Amino acid sequence: MEYPGAHLIKPIRRLILVTFIVAFFLITPLMLLYTTGYRYDWKAGIIRETGGLSIDATPVDADVYLNDLPLDSSLPIRLKNITPKKYHIKISARGYFDWEKEIIVERKQTTYIKDIQLLKKTQAMLYEIRSGKTILLGSTAKDTPVSFFWSNKHPFLAAAFGQNTFQQIVTVNSENTTEISAITGHTITRLLWRETSEPVLYLSTSSSLSSFYPRLREERPIIKNNFRDWYIANGTLWTLSKATSTNLEIISDELGFHGLFATVSSTDNSYKISDYFFKDIRANHAVLENGRGEMIIIRPDKQFTLNVTSLLVSPYNSWWLLWNDVELWSYIEGENPFLFHRSGNSLKKVIPLDKFNTLALLFENEIKVLYPYAYTQITLLQKDLNDIAANPEIRQLYFSTNDGLYSLAY
Repeated sequence: MEYPGAHLIKPIRRLILVTFIVAFFLITPLMLLYTTGYRYDWKAGIIRETGGLSIDATPVDADVYLNDLPLDSSLPIRLKNITPKKYHIKISARGYFDWEKEIIVERKQTTYIKDIQLLKKTQAMLYEIRSGKTILLGSTAKDTPVSFFWSNKHPFLAAAFGQNTFQQIVTVNSENTTEISAITGHTITRLLWRETSEPVLYLSTSSSLSSFYPRLREERPIIKNNFRDWYIANGTLWTLSKATSTNLEIISDELGFHGLFATVSSTDNSYKISDYFFKDIRANHAVLENGRGEMIIIRPDKQFTLNVTSLLVSPYNSWWLLWNDVELWSYIEGENPFLFHRSGNSLKKVIPLDKFNTLALLFENEIKVLYPYAYTQITLLQKDLNDIAANPEIRQLYFSTNDGLYSLAY
């Protein structure tokens, strides 16, 4: 039945109904595919799954390029539903070194670029010692080596004179640049600062272990020294002693309570008990050096031997860094060591530059900066260098050459 004057006659209404039904069954799957990350590749003529890209960096006004095309979005950037493939990322800001990396966006996954703080392009300046005050540490033979031991918590320095043993130790309050006291009359075999509210220097001779209080100018006996080596951490005395011809025992002593922490065994014919000594103690881990260019990370359930000669534990996230001249290893407590970086150059030192554990790598004639989480690096400085140090709080890098001490803002 048709109404008089009606334009939508029955065939047209049926056509409209069929059109909407067909559109529903065509559009709905396409919308579902789109919202779940699928895209149609017009070149290949197939439907592909997509991925995501998240970029966080400082400064936030930096420009970000994706395959050399600038992104209109400002940092932080969140890109959704992009085609899975390889991309070239570049983060650039005026007055900063560019950060670049090749990344791969995987299907149904988000690739994260984070914890990136661009480094400033600045001129190195000859560092000036403001006080200009000279402290006479002692009078010794011209060829007598001097070793310096800084307290990590207090403005105190211990200067020790000697090669393997020390005949004289001078403690200096670096804040007031005055000599506090000189320790003489003993042949000191080891010294270690105690990081507590009061500066304390632990000392050992061949027969005893004692503590020295620089502010009081007072030495106090602790215990007889019948150990191969010792270490004090968090109020606990750790000792290394010979158990058998091939075994060493690590004993922890806290408030008089003794306990066997671990046994270190060696079947190597070149094994010598005199070669083993403590490198560090922290977080229920002991680290030994064995005199053969190796360190042993020891925890109650496992031991790892690494061909490394240097150790540093970053103050950020307790990340362990161990290295020799060609390899850099990383270690996180409770996990296995990981070969993090290998270089053909001679690696001399590694230091963290910020809370993201951006690393400065010192080589013979250059400083490279390594971003560990993105695993990319840049060359910060090319120069013949002796040593480096950093103050992450004010983002200042210090390095020494044969010409002097320099500072570089980064």
